[in-house]
Amino acid sequence: MTDLAVHRGDFMAARNCIWFNNGVVCLTPQPVDDEYRARLDETSRRGPLHVSFPEEEYPRRQSSRDRIAEFLGARSRDVAFVRGVSEAYITVLRGIEWGPNDELIISTDEEAALLLPSLHLRDDQNVRVIRLPVDLEPDAFVGEFVARATSRTRLVALSQVTTNLGCRLPVRELCAAARERGVLTFVDTAHSAGLLDVQLEQLGCDFAGALSYKWMYGPYAAGLLWCQPALATRLRLAYAGNRSQEAVDEERMTYSLKRTAQRFEYGPWTWPVIHAWAAATKYVDVIGRRAIWDRTVTLASSLKDELNRIE
Repeated sequence: MTDLAVHRGDFMAARNCIWFNNGVVCLTPQPVDDEYRARLDETSRRGPLHVSFPEEEYPRRQSSRDRIAEFLGARSRDVAFVRGVSEAYITVLRGIEWGPNDELIISTDEEAALLLPSLHLRDDQNVRVIRLPVDLEPDAFVGEFVARATSRTRLVALSQVTTNLGCRLPVRELCAAARERGVLTFVDTAHSAGLLDVQLEQLGCDFAGALSYKWMYGPYAAGLLWCQPALATRLRLAYAGNRSQEAVDEERMTYSLKRTAQRFEYGPWTWPVIHAWAAATKYVDVIGRRAIWDRTVTLASSLKDELNRIE
């Protein structure tokens, strides 16, 4: 049985404050922070590891990628590391060829990660943005999508758990309804991965985004884009840079792109964050997502009960 009191002691910041909100940035537990610091310290002592010791660092990078993908119920080749869910979403949004008056469907409780790119697309491409109300029962929510989707609907993008109201949306059922109508789907798992047992390959969506922080307990900040394997090459690649390529011939001025989700990776990021994120998935598995969920329900219910005592 999980001893939550022991794990609570891993969160040093909680000794000085009461932490209510993992929906912004989580506290990082000591074992995960130790891994993060160890990787940063190693870089300081030994130099850039992918340059100085590539035979060690590149297998470690692959291992971390494999571990994070496995935790999310995906294959590592279908995962591209990005800076956050917003970048994952923008990659999908700008990879679709939009026409004037095409339609994009989101929910009424999406924060800036999905909302801002959607509104910018609306103004930039003359795309209609339609919002589904989240205060509906699951069947009614899916029914609302079915009623509002048209032949011009290209994409529906939703949070599995919404930011402000904490609504748990029926994404599996909605993705199935969208697929029947030829509509692509993007699911934001920022507020569910690590708290719920998210299995990306079983959600039925076409694309998804995830984060290292919030309920994953990794350091701030990294993210990933997950693609259905058959769809990676169907998206237009808006940005190609170092890491997107399968090969580059500088003399002939030719190149070929990767045919997996990793074609969407470009530019450097801090690999110690990725390694610590992989360590965080192991930390969560030691506690167990069910135990984390039960404790969260207990604390949230206690807070509501005490607030209800105040007239």
